[in-house]
Amino acid sequence: MIKKLILLSSLLLLSFGVIAQNVESNPLILKADKFYQGEFYRDASKAYLSALKSDKKNVYLMYRLSDCYYQQKKWSDALFYSGEVMMADKGYWLDAALIYASSASRMNEFKKAVRTYEKAIKRFPDNSTLYYNLGLAYFDNSLFQQAETYVQKAVLLDKGNSDSHLLLAHTMRNQGQWLKAMLPLYYFLIIEQDTERSKKIWNELQDVWRLAASNPIRTNEFNSGLSNEFAQLDKGLKSIAFDYLSKTDSAAQPLTFVNKTQDLFTLIGKKYVGGIGFYELTYLDLFRDIQTMNHTESFAYYLSNCNYNLQVLVWISSHTSEFQSFVSWMELHS
Repeated sequence: MIKKLILLSSLLLLSFGVIAQNVESNPLILKADKFYQGEFYRDASKAYLSALKSDKKNVYLMYRLSDCYYQQKKWSDALFYSGEVMMADKGYWLDAALIYASSASRMNEFKKAVRTYEKAIKRFPDNSTLYYNLGLAYFDNSLFQQAETYVQKAVLLDKGNSDSHLLLAHTMRNQGQWLKAMLPLYYFLIIEQDTERSKKIWNELQDVWRLAASNPIRTNEFNSGLSNEFAQLDKGLKSIAFDYLSKTDSAAQPLTFVNKTQDLFTLIGKKYVGGIGFYELTYLDLFRDIQTMNHTESFAYYLSNCNYNLQVLVWISSHTSEFQSFVSWMELHS
């Protein structure tokens, strides 16, 4: 289960106009800022509190204080001060809303978190972080169908955010939708091909392959009306996965992964003719084109580099032109 909440404080530049309020002339705030920048949040919170005594309406101090408490996992204090910033509405509103909703989630106040995210989305309808965090709130409360809706929006707004693809994969895995769980994992590994978590996600993708072989695809009111085309892909996936179920010897990797990826993409190339749905436009179009351009083998070896670097390098050394053609194509199309 994913527990990664995204806060805009790590993504946005601070508003210099607000920061300027009494900061340059107040040594206590400067001291607090140094503690904050050094991630000494306990010391920073004490200093911000002292400064706030003489400047009770300073939203910068209240915002920083809420973040300090959040970093210390003092959820109720973070909730209080971020709420004060939101009510003042004189700066840092979005950052404060994220801290407020995230703190509410940590305190198991699910409805309060959802209301806050929804309110923030009305103000900032193009902010992918809000949709991601709202989807995560639903996911953590096992409301997977609702989570899927909001995480899809997060992906559409920021396709390069690997966390959104990963959360979507986990959401679909919990719904027993194996193909829809696989597709975001493949895409995650395009974005994070060689990071600390790549190996874990590569192994997770193998787990979904095994689940697809031995577990039926679940249906509900959200997916019972899937197109016949997508139903055929699901059926074909199960058949491919079953064929490879006994081939789990790690010594056979990454070749086994390459082969079953080629079989899956061949299936997509034959059965998928195009569509306007989320999964079609986000994933299937790309993977069909990879197959059409005969890049699937290179693609699968590329993804496997996180786990089987030596084997991949050996393969690339004897397929240099082929691999370089794939890399050049991906730079233009991913």
